[in-house]
Amino acid sequence: MLARGDGVENIMAERLSDRLREYLRATQGRVVNLKDIRAELKI
Repeated sequence: MLARGDGVENIMAERLSDRLREYLRATQGRVVNLKDIRAELKI
């Protein structure tokens, strides 16, 4: 389900949030560096 509208931007944001959620789930309980997250997710 998309938050608002049905544009490509919303689809991309949804995929990015899913990828971020998966990344953070794997690092749960550890300190993470935002630069590492950006590099991993290619943002």
